[in-house]
Amino acid sequence: MLAGLQAAALSDIIHLDIKPQNIVLDSPATIKIIDWGMSQLHQAGKSVSTVMPGGTKWFASPEQLGVTDAAPSSLSDLYGVGALAYWLLTGLAPLRRETDAGTDPPQVHHLRRAGTRPEPVDRYNPLVPECLSRLIEQRKTLRNS
Repeated sequence: MLAGLQAAALSDIIHLDIKPQNIVLDSPATIKIIDWGMSQLHQAGKSVSTVMPGGTKWFASPEQLGVTDAAPSSLSDLYGVGALAYWLLTGLAPLRRETDAGTDPPQVHHLRRAGTRPEPVDRYNPLVPECLSRLIEQRKTLRNS
């Protein structure tokens, strides 16, 4: 999956909707990224696409939801990979435990803007090494270029 996102980034394409439903196993050794409908073409760090950034509320990066002033980039897809890893290891998307069942995108936006962080993966799954939990939790501040 990371190799596919790297190839896309090298072609100035960002997917912008990395989530469980968009990752399929074609065979035990082949992972495919599907549904490129929200993807954007970037040139010189700026979108040249007409699709507005968005994404699935639980897996979208802060810049996709307007929580930061940064523009979406290939790092937005990497955020989605971390959210996907969180889901795979805990059974729920990040911030899902911190919200109620009817949470809508503005509420997720508010939680992120307030700095709410999901519980670390290793707290919910003690089989996950702490170093992997820290890697999944890691985030970088993105700046507009």
